[in-house]
Amino acid sequence: MENMKYILLKLYISGILTCLLTGLKAQDPQFSQFNNSSLYYNPATIGILFFNPLNAHNEGLLNDSKTINNADPATAGLSGNIRISSTYRNQWSAVQGDLSDFLISIDGLLLKKKSEHQVNNLNSGLGFIMLNNNEGFNHLKTQRFELIYSYRIKFGTSDICNNFSSRNMVQFGFSLSNNIRNMQKDGFIFPDQIDPVIGPINKQSAFVIKDLGSTNYWDFNVGILYRYSPHINQGFFMPTIGISASHISTPDISMIKGDASLPVKYILHSNVMIKSKKEIKLNYPHNNIYFSPGIIYEYQEPFQSFTIGSDSYLYPFIGGIWFRSKNYYPIDYGLNTIIFHLGYFKYFENNKHYLIVDYSLDFTVSKLGHGTWGAHEITLRYNISKVQDY
Repeated sequence: MENMKYILLKLYISGILTCLLTGLKAQDPQFSQFNNSSLYYNPATIGILFFNPLNAHNEGLLNDSKTINNADPATAGLSGNIRISSTYRNQWSAVQGDLSDFLISIDGLLLKKKSEHQVNNLNSGLGFIMLNNNEGFNHLKTQRFELIYSYRIKFGTSDICNNFSSRNMVQFGFSLSNNIRNMQKDGFIFPDQIDPVIGPINKQSAFVIKDLGSTNYWDFNVGILYRYSPHINQGFFMPTIGISASHISTPDISMIKGDASLPVKYILHSNVMIKSKKEIKLNYPHNNIYFSPGIIYEYQEPFQSFTIGSDSYLYPFIGGIWFRSKNYYPIDYGLNTIIFHLGYFKYFENNKHYLIVDYSLDFTVSKLGHGTWGAHEITLRYNISKVQDY
């Protein structure tokens, strides 16, 4: 068993060096819950809350004039539906080395003061992402700092008071990021430093890595999203669909001389929020059960990923199950991950703010998952809603 560990270690090192020296196509980190990392996947999701039943009819489709709730009338900028989120993901915790991601994001709607107690919705939003990605033994690291802008177009039918009776929205998103990728030169164990019986030995390796340093590159992403929101008296069936393209400029991420272009990543995502007709009398802010089935398709050469499942909501809990297939395109297929999801949902400030603590477990069902303990992901998210319909 110990020898097997060293064999796996040797293969891992060989794989890392192959990526560096031959320019093998890199792949982006992948998170379990799209709802908790939507900005990372699609820049058009600024201000879009995928699971907030209390404000679902108003969220993302506000009229042009709003009143300010418990806010300074002079407030401008990120003043409506602010979302602050942090996610930590630990991939294959049973495997030696640090395979982890840490994502922090903040986004919100842009508002402009109209009068002492009113603001105009500028149909725009701003967001920011910071991502830290570690790949094995703390050697290969990528840091990403991303600024995001979105613009939305609203349309729909109105009543005699000029209030929307059914509402549609198309939102466009653009992002620009600066990325730093580096690898430590010390601490490597090369094949000629591994004894087949006793494992790693203290010996000078004949392998020499020349010209290995860090690389800094700019990246550009775009996305578009459509959402339909019915009037509150028309029942509750709210679909959302979006597409995005990341790494449009296919930046060179090589840390040595050569070309290692990051391939474009394409994403198609869709979900529907459905309200059950039956109420459960629990004296909570909302007594209905909500369901949110969805699909996410990702393609980044040479791999594709297809995820399908559903979340459900009954205050104060959120839970769900998702199924993911990530395979080599186009010759390999099959389910390899089942994702279990459970979260806690708490309202504050007269149900205007809320906190979500979320946990996901990726249970790998393919042969690769034996002994890896899967992936663990935890999210802490806080939403602030300061505007309501005028």
